[in-house]
Amino acid sequence: MTTKERNRALKFGGFEEMFDEGDRRRGPVFLTAIRSALLLVGGLLTGAIFDVWLTEHSFQGDGSFYTELKQTQIRALQGPLPLLGAATLAFGLIHLFLARRNRLAAGLTLAGVLCFAVCFVITARGHFPINAQIMEWSVAAPPDGWAELAARWRGLHDLRTLFAVLGYGLLLLGVAIPVGSRGGSARKMVGRK
Repeated sequence: MTTKERNRALKFGGFEEMFDEGDRRRGPVFLTAIRSALLLVGGLLTGAIFDVWLTEHSFQGDGSFYTELKQTQIRALQGPLPLLGAATLAFGLIHLFLARRNRLAAGLTLAGVLCFAVCFVITARGHFPINAQIMEWSVAAPPDGWAELAARWRGLHDLRTLFAVLGYGLLLLGVAIPVGSRGGSARKMVGRK
């Protein structure tokens, strides 16, 4: 193994040069794959959160219907949404690492990741405890005060939706900025031949 190959292996496990097309272009396929995965999982997560927001704001029913609706939503979404959230944070951090030399792309990506981190905190500290209570309710006889708890859940979800949409918009902007073949700025790329 040559010195150059050993140095490559030490850098991020060799990922930076995994798809090397010469010294001028390092990792464009890997960067594209990370960006695509980030936009896919972030988009699915934001879309699901927005869909729940639309459902919450169009709800017109009694406690029994609300209980049945929320229990169905909780059962359906409690598995995939945390996975999409974790994947969004993971791919966002990987993109942040890859875009680290372009301050604008890295800053937008970091801001987007932080917005999704806020969504995670709202979910873990606000929604999970309320969801646990809702899952214990009887559809035939919801507890007194169900409407107040539903309003608290909706208020937290309004905040979570705001951060998710803002975070996804920031990730879209961060991904749209060229980071250069070595993670540098687009200006540096123009000067290379």
